[in-house]
Formats: sequence, C-alpha cells, structure tokens
Amino acid sequence: MKVFTLLKNNYQLLLIGLLILLSTFFRFWDLGYSDYIPDEYKSFMVLKEGESPSDFFLRQRKGPMQFLLNSFIYQFSQDYRNELLHRIPFTLISSINVFLFFLLAKRLTGKFEKSFEISIISAFLFSFNGFIFGFSRIAQYQNLNMFFSFISVLLFFKLMEQKEKVRQILFAFLSSIFFIFSILSHWDAVFYLILILCLLITKYVEVKDLKFVLRTIVTFLITNLIILGTLLYFYLSKLSENTTNQEYLERRIEFLSSNLTNFYHYIVLYNPYLFFSLATISVIYSFYFFKRNIQINIWFLATLLLFILFFKKPGTHIYNFLLPVFIMMGIFLSQIWELKYKKIPAKFQVLKYPIISVVLFFIFFQTYTLFVDSSKEYPFEVDKILLLKTHEYKYAEEEKLPLFGFPNRRNWNEINSYLLEENKKRGKDLKYISNEDDGIVKWYLDLKYGQGEEFYYIGVKNPQNFISDYRPRGFKIVETILDENSSKVKIWIVRKKIK
Repeated sequence: MKVFTLLKNNYQLLLIGLLILLSTFFRFWDLGYSDYIPDEYKSFMVLKEGESPSDFFLRQRKGPMQFLLNSFIYQFSQDYRNELLHRIPFTLISSINVFLFFLLAKRLTGKFEKSFEISIISAFLFSFNGFIFGFSRIAQYQNLNMFFSFISVLLFFKLMEQKEKVRQILFAFLSSIFFIFSILSHWDAVFYLILILCLLITKYVEVKDLKFVLRTIVTFLITNLIILGTLLYFYLSKLSENTTNQEYLERRIEFLSSNLTNFYHYIVLYNPYLFFSLATISVIYSFYFFKRNIQINIWFLATLLLFILFFKKPGTHIYNFLLPVFIMMGIFLSQIWELKYKKIPAKFQVLKYPIISVVLFFIFFQTYTLFVDSSKEYPFEVDKILLLKTHEYKYAEEEKLPLFGFPNRRNWNEINSYLLEENKKRGKDLKYISNEDDGIVKWYLDLKYGQGEEFYYIGVKNPQNFISDYRPRGFKIVETILDENSSKVKIWIVRKKIK
C-alpha cells in the first residue's frame, strides 16, 4: 500500500525517469553496429602534414566542439575507427537532451493546466523522432548543438524571473556563454535566437520594463561580441582563402531557391508513416489558438520562413523547425479532447489515453525498426513497419540523400585487415576501387586507392551511395577472393579489359 501511495505521489518523476531510461536504452542498443557515415568521420581532428590545430579549425565549416570532444575520446581509443567508443559521449548527451527538451516544453506550456502531460508527450515525440534518434547514434555535432542551446534557452527563462539587477546580468551572461558553446558546435544555434527574442518581447509586453530589456540585450550582445566576434574575425579572414567552404555555402544558400517537396521527402525518409500527417494537423490546431501558443508558433514560423527564403539544400538541418512542432503535437494530443463537441458524448474522452498510447507506441516501434533493428538495413533495403512497407530508395547523383544513424555495416575494419594480409601473402601492393562512396572506403582502408595492372574491386551490396550494381563491369575477373555469402561484400582481383 505504501509503495502504491509513493508511486501515486511521485508519478511525474517516475514517468520522466522511465522516458529517459527507455530513450537511453534504445539509443545505446547495438550502437557500434554501423560503419561511419561520410559526415561522421569528418568530425575527427586529422591534421594534414605540417598543419597546425588552429589552421585545421579555421578551414572547417563547423565549430570546434565536435572535434575537441572526439580528440578527447581519442586519448582513450587511440583509434578513430573505433565507432562505438567515439559515439558513446554523443549518445549520452542525446539522452540528457530528452530531459532538457522536457524542461523546455514545460516552460513553454506553463499556462496549460496539463502542462506536465503535454511536456512528457512532447519529450517522447522528440526522443523517438527519426531525425533526433538518428543523430543520437552518430559522433557528430547535432547533439552538442541541442544540448548547449537548450541550456541557453532554459537559463534565459530563469533570467525572466529575476528581480535583482545583478542576478539578471548573471543569467544573461550564463545564457550567452552556453549560446556561444552552441555556435561553436554549429551555426544551427542561430535559430534559437528566434525563441530568445520572442521571450524577451513577451516579457516587455507583460511588465513594460524597458531597462530590463536593454540590460539583457547589452549583456547578451557584449558577451557574444567579445568572444564570438574575436573568433569570427580570424575565421572570416581565412574564408577568402578557403574555396571549399565558399563552394559549400554557394551550394547550400540561395535566396528563394528552396524546394518545399524536399522538406517533405526528408521528413518521410526519417519518419515514413504517421508523423507528417500528425505534425500537419497539430500545426493547424496550434495556429487556430495562435495567441495562446504564440511563442511556439512564432518559433516555428520564423524558422520555417528562414529555410524557405535562404536554404537551397537544407538537408537534415530542417529538424530545427520541427523542434517546436514536437511541442505542438504534444498540445494537440493532450488538448484536442478538451474541445466540446455537441455530437460526441463526454464518454468518448475515456479513449484519450489508449489512443495516445497507440500513437506513441507506433512512433516508437517505427523508429526502433528503422534505426535499431538491423535485420533489414533501411533505407538501403525495403523494410516493414508492422504491415506497412517502406519506400524503395535508389541512386540519384543530382540529389544525394542525407543519411544519419541508419544501420549499415560492411565490416570495413575487417576488410582492411584482410586486404593488407592478402597483399602481404602475395608480395604485392595492389590498389583497389569500389562502387561504395570513395570517402568511406578511403577512410577505412590503408591500401592505395586506384587502378593498376591488377587491383582489387570491392563490390558492396546496398552501399551508402545506393549504386546497386556492385559487380566489376568492364573489368576482367582474375580471381574471386571474398564471396558475398560470408558478408555483404564481394572482392575480386581484376584487370582492365584490353579493347
């Protein structure tokens, strides 16, 4: 009886604990299964010959935080090819982000009577959304970006509550420091400025305290200008010398050139069923009560508008405008039952929690099937979510799919050891080529890439670049040295055909 009373009195704490435990357990399940994705190995600090660390950082498109964390882990792993060890800290941070997002949702929905219910649903949707879950299983900046940004915004909420000038300045300073950490993880942090500005305007409308607003802005700006301004000066001075970064920006950013259908395709790639429909309905519902949800609505609208106006190829960065949508979905699932329908009896509300449970379970099971269960390697293979088949994706040179966190294992470390041993046994230094993305194979293999009189052809079934023809077309097969029955890779020794 005492146990029952204890659980009843602490059910909120229990639910949060269960959500974090569930999120952490499935994030870590078989975490080391997949090979690195192309962007993942680019988060390692590998210096070119004669290059200094400062020169390395100045030629990057992203901030130094992911490189520094991976360099710290390298002190223990001594091998950047240890996928599991390098992913662990990022995955752990992602689990913490679930709790931080819950706190953020609770702050933004504080006016609702069922604020806790909305927040726990929103945090669940955040945790098991395909984008967020996929990011949680790679060693890259996204988890750091959200971690520092969430803390920055939560500190800004605390700032709004302070009465003393000293404490106002202190929390404005702390919020700006974590914002700087977020910028140093990735420029995606700028989207959180929309929410911070919205909070500041709301505060002014409520209390009409102009001095408070100016004090906050000045503290925030001065802190950022001193630290970020100095760093940006050095970065921008080097930008003109770095044609690679300039070309990257030109490919990504162009006024009024975004393709809205890409937004849809990316969302469905990571969440094939239910999510898009539910999100659309939730956004409409939230706009219907625009004033009540004004901070969440403006955060979503302004972020979406920036993507529409400026981003030609947004890739998975679109998750930034989905963050407020998770809260909109939490509001919809919790509050739609409170509307009074003349033709629907009040008894209908008893179905509320069973229906919410079914929706959440499907989203969880879909994410588990696509990202954790590796019996079918989606999206490289067609998979099934209960009775629903996933879309079949094919190679498209003009539009490479942005893939993060999906299961894909070709045992590249083992292949590297195998081919090195083959060369040693044969007393030769054979090169290799492959149908797989050359960036991946060059990262894993210590052999020379290219062709010779004879060379290895590594045929990968269902490669990350979706080039499905894995056989050595146009080459004469000398010998098959690794058969596809033992793995998803087949290796031949080939030579060029004489015309």
